[in-house]
Amino acid sequence: MKKEYIYLIIAIIFGLCGQVLLQYSNGFTNLFYTISCLCSYFFGFSFLALAIEKLPLSISYAIWGGLGTAMSVVFGVLLFGERLSIIKITGILLIILGIVLLQLRKKELVSHIE
Repeated sequence: MKKEYIYLIIAIIFGLCGQVLLQYSNGFTNLFYTISCLCSYFFGFSFLALAIEKLPLSISYAIWGGLGTAMSVVFGVLLFGERLSIIKITGILLIILGIVLLQLRKKELVSHIE
């Protein structure tokens, strides 16, 4: 696997950690979780910056944002007891479909250039 994709995966993981810690920070009133949240977001954006040095911005940001959003729904259900509805499931599936379509478009552009 190329290192830019590894950077992107790490960015997604740090972003998810930041989202969970943001919830635990209780509106930035808990100092430990607040600092942990800010550090997670800092590292997440740092690794995203490393990833977009080699990956197209539109692809990397879509994957980062899309998977981050989809996984935040999963973590919301598992950790915070949020309800999973048909609308949330449909939204996650549409996000995944969008990422797949962007990846297909990227491959189409690359094969057209070659």
